[in-house]
Amino acid sequence: MIQVEAPWWIWYLTLSTLTLILLAVSSERKRSLSLKEYSRSLDYGLEYGFGESNELPTTDLEGNPLDIDFIRLRRSRILWSKISTALYSLLMVTSSSTLLLTQYEVLQAPWWVGLASVAFIFCSAYLIGRTWKLLKEG
Repeated sequence: MIQVEAPWWIWYLTLSTLTLILLAVSSERKRSLSLKEYSRSLDYGLEYGFGESNELPTTDLEGNPLDIDFIRLRRSRILWSKISTALYSLLMVTSSSTLLLTQYEVLQAPWWVGLASVAFIFCSAYLIGRTWKLLKEG
């Protein structure tokens, strides 16, 4: 019987990779639901944003009731959006902790070097998110 002992950071990298794959799948699901919702909203003549409002429209602009499938579609998109956000947060935490622990244990760098690297990752992610929002609005 063969036993394989992997260093702890291999497990962190594996978890980060799996989380990244799940994030890609959930983001694609959210994107497809957003496209469906947008197309359905055009069919109903609705002019509202795609925010995470708890107030879901139940009637169109003329007062006719909306199809229940449209409301389910919106709820499903909001759910997948939250799943994507949670997976993104998990990915950031696992990647940062992997970097921090690898620098501390493997490279034997001072603690502040690892902390600075983690801060750099979070600042970069924040700036990328801000840039993406600005590009979507523009």
